[in-house]
Amino acid sequence: MMSDKIVAVSKYIDPCSDWGFKRIFGTDANKDLLIAFLNALFQGNKHISNIKYNKNEHKGNTRNDRNIVYDISCKGNEQERFIIEMQRTRQEHFEDRAVFYACRCINDQARNEKGGKWDYNLKKVYMIGILDNFVLKEREDVEYFHDGCLIYRRSGDLVSDKIWFIFVELLNFKKADSALDTELDKWLYVLKNMSKMDEIPVCLQQPIFKKLFNIAEYINLTKEEQMSYDQDLKNKWDNYSALAYREKKGREEGIEEGERRKAISIARELKKMGLPLDQIAAVIELPIEEIVDVNHS
Repeated sequence: MMSDKIVAVSKYIDPCSDWGFKRIFGTDANKDLLIAFLNALFQGNKHISNIKYNKNEHKGNTRNDRNIVYDISCKGNEQERFIIEMQRTRQEHFEDRAVFYACRCINDQARNEKGGKWDYNLKKVYMIGILDNFVLKEREDVEYFHDGCLIYRRSGDLVSDKIWFIFVELLNFKKADSALDTELDKWLYVLKNMSKMDEIPVCLQQPIFKKLFNIAEYINLTKEEQMSYDQDLKNKWDNYSALAYREKKGREEGIEEGERRKAISIARELKKMGLPLDQIAAVIELPIEEIVDVNHS
């Protein structure tokens, strides 16, 4: 059993932890929070008045198909489908996974059609990814909100709006509480900063955020919920620590390999000049055995 002293608890839970994200957005009792968050993401381009949660596990079509477990899956009042993923660590093919998830939802519509007739009238699928502590691509701009659907490359005209992708990079969201202009700003500020707060900021004194902070207050969790959250938070920290270590080792190994290649290049030139192998080895600090074969490196 994990010691109670392992996790340093803040006043509010971390909404970017797996457990915290599902507690805040993944239950019927709190679906008004998810509705408000989704409407903020759509920034007036779409309005959601109600949602119905689906099972978050998707079974494969056949015995050999991979099952999928979504963080949150729900349907809107127009039967559109929302898949919301909180991605805590960098994944090389995250966009490909998002396409795969969205296409599975499209495929479900054909499978669920009754009577064996279907005219391909698709309901929309929205794949939403909230990215914590990493970005999809290193870019010169620092945009944090990306959305799009299928368009023709040259004209930019719409091919289909039945699959939408929305990706939010929290790492690039750097607005202070005094600069929060929109509802989306407020939600992203909460996601990124709530676990570091001691009180509700003045700019968030709205009923929906007051409810959010109330259910996210650590002291309001049951003992069992606190233990589950503590373990999940520890897992999140462990994942970050392991990733940081791998990146550090990769940089160190890259530097070492670069220094070795430079030394070999110097050794090659000194060898052409006729310097004795022991002198070359002393200058560039490589074993004589490596210098003997330097022309083949």
